[in-house]
Amino acid sequence: MSYASLQRRSVHALGRSLRLLLAMCLAVAAVTVAVPAMAAPPEQKVLASDGAAYDAFGWATAMQGDTAVVGARYDDNMGSAYVFTHSGGAWTQRAKLVSASRSVNDEFGHAVDIDGNTIVVTQSGNGGAVHVYTGAGDSWTLQQTLYPDTPDWIQHAAIDGDTILFAGNERVYVYTRSAGTWSKQAVLTSDYGAPQMFGCAVDLDGDTALIGARGGWADGWSGSAYVFTRSGGIWSQRAKLDPSVRFPGMGQSFGCSVALCGGTAVIGSNEGDLGNGSVWVFTGSGDTWAERTRIQASDGSWNDYFGAWVAFDGANIVASAFGDDGRTGCAYRFSGAGGTWTEQEIYMASDRAGWDQYAGQQGVAISGNHILIGSLCDDNERGEDAGSAYFYELEAPLVTQRYEQTAPQLAWVGAWSSVARTQLSAGSARCASGIGKSVTATFDGTGIDWIGARTTSAGKARVYLDGVLVATVDLYSNANRFGEVLYSVSGLDNGPHTLKIECFGSKNPASAGTNVWIDAFDVTGELTGGS
Repeated sequence: MSYASLQRRSVHALGRSLRLLLAMCLAVAAVTVAVPAMAAPPEQKVLASDGAAYDAFGWATAMQGDTAVVGARYDDNMGSAYVFTHSGGAWTQRAKLVSASRSVNDEFGHAVDIDGNTIVVTQSGNGGAVHVYTGAGDSWTLQQTLYPDTPDWIQHAAIDGDTILFAGNERVYVYTRSAGTWSKQAVLTSDYGAPQMFGCAVDLDGDTALIGARGGWADGWSGSAYVFTRSGGIWSQRAKLDPSVRFPGMGQSFGCSVALCGGTAVIGSNEGDLGNGSVWVFTGSGDTWAERTRIQASDGSWNDYFGAWVAFDGANIVASAFGDDGRTGCAYRFSGAGGTWTEQEIYMASDRAGWDQYAGQQGVAISGNHILIGSLCDDNERGEDAGSAYFYELEAPLVTQRYEQTAPQLAWVGAWSSVARTQLSAGSARCASGIGKSVTATFDGTGIDWIGARTTSAGKARVYLDGVLVATVDLYSNANRFGEVLYSVSGLDNGPHTLKIECFGSKNPASAGTNVWIDAFDVTGELTGGS
């Protein structure tokens, strides 16, 4: 048995003993924590197909679109990473990535990231390296292995397009790709002048890099985050971000985790304040950044380590709290923008148990409607501390798109007259009477509204949904009313549908005509995708 394996078993046993001691202390203190009632989202638990005890599957996670990567830092005492894809509502393991020159204590899978068809996996041990793979589905090929200038412990890595950041000891390397080959572009260091764990977390968005430095002896483990930007291939430090609230003498680890998207920086601070932790949001660009808010968990408690890791997709923040309930662990999702963020859900494994470290290390990720959370010390059928990962699906937000009468999604049959009126959408509508004239709206969504007019000379219309007659609508009114919803359907499966409106020459006896008005269609559907 390797030294690393013995070390992990010792730490595991010590942790369980500490958990029991903590439980007894809490019982004496009679601590009560109020947890808001929130419905648990649907969950899919996955294990490594060849997992074994002490693999720490779930140590690191990353996802983009329908592809996810999960690191298993101690697999076979060397490490590995697994690729999963989403199809038909389920996640399936597609590939296992390992170093071409696997060695004991490589710790391959310490950090992972993905962008498009490129996956990055770090090797934190044996001098450090970053392995770059390209491919899709179950076919991934090693493109290149990148190394620090001198043997180092690789803390984290991030990729965006053809640029990779990876962090060693107090320095961050920048590599860029051209014609399939990666070359070193820069080495970034802070201006702090003392060890600060610069590079403990990194993220990249275009030409802007956000680098966490959780602190060291010189700053009392307070921590900072640094913004660098690239111009003409040259990187420069532009800003140093610090929180408005400090906890002197307690440590804070501000910068222990970072995420960057579209001019918003999300920074974790998992210590200070008795280990409750916080997540801070800044917005800006270049050298101008402003703190917008400090986020805390609704049920935060001592040694939760909220904010130890964060993921951010531009609309949702997912923050880990691996210390929750004796290191059982949980995670929180917040939605919002700028300085306003609202807690939406608390994620907990349905089979949670003490010392699972659910959401521990680099174990939370989000992309579009998908959330991935690792549980690196989960005991399961693969063995003690084999680890697992949990996928969750967000309910897709609904969006509405208006099809005006000239929209290409509308197919007109027969002669329709164009009528201009200020009361109409876009100032005009189409009108027809008689038999056999129709319009068919082809749409992707979950619902559609037909908007038109009820008038003193309006007739009746037949409505067909996906080719099936579903309604006959009497459009007569004793007073003209424009901008009316004449037919509405919702709750359809999100996907392609058709709605046909047909004139058939029938009317209410009180009506002076058989006119049918088409003003617009409002299509409702799910907003999908994301990165």
